[in-house]
Amino acid sequence: MSENTTTCPDAPSCENDICKTANYIWMIISPVLLAFGLIGGLLISIVLIRIRFQTTPLLFFLFTLAITDMVILCVGLLRLWVLETWQIDIRDLSNAGCKLLHFFVYFSMQFSSWILVCVTVERFIKCRYMTYTSMVTVKKCMTSLLVIFVVLGSLNSHYFWTHGFVLSKYNTTVCGVLPEYETFDECIVYTLQYSNYAVSYIFYTVYDKRIRRQLKQIIRATKPRFRSHGSQYTMDSCSTEIHTVSSSVSIKSVSQK
Repeated sequence: MSENTTTCPDAPSCENDICKTANYIWMIISPVLLAFGLIGGLLISIVLIRIRFQTTPLLFFLFTLAITDMVILCVGLLRLWVLETWQIDIRDLSNAGCKLLHFFVYFSMQFSSWILVCVTVERFIKCRYMTYTSMVTVKKCMTSLLVIFVVLGSLNSHYFWTHGFVLSKYNTTVCGVLPEYETFDECIVYTLQYSNYAVSYIFYTVYDKRIRRQLKQIIRATKPRFRSHGSQYTMDSCSTEIHTVSSSVSIKSVSQK
């Protein structure tokens, strides 16, 4: 097999204005998003550490989500920015890096989406049941994330033997699917990935709607009592926290080339 190169000869060259404009957007906007994402995630992590995130389930979930989203930016957006700017694919630097980057980019995006599902379920339990403190604890949250971590790690472990250096049409070694696993990657892997995203989305949507329904019931039951005392009704901590969670949807559209 020929000597490994760090350039990406298989990448299409820009020969028209639209392609060049898109390339310039990648070169300029990507580092801005990367800087804001990493700095914001780092600041959130510092704040959560200072207020002892390990004391409440919600803060524990948000801390894990912040770390996971920073990993997504590093293994996804950073690689694509380097590829578009210098035509260098960092996955082609080593065989181990090829396998690890494939694993982490899919694992981290899936793990992040399931953390949002856990947050939604935790908020629903807090709004719905009076025995919230005994039902949801930090220890149980850690156990649930550990189970999700192991399951997703197992589902994505195939990248360690299905991907590696292959010989391209330019007679150079590049990171890709090994020939004997191309059918497996095109059929089974993509089916599992999209099924995983679909299931997590369904869970998130169902519990989010149930939370909103529960909040409406709380408002409907409590508002007349506040009006009778001449005071203005204010939403309790449950509704405030779920509004924060609902507005913190992460963009996970990192394309895989």
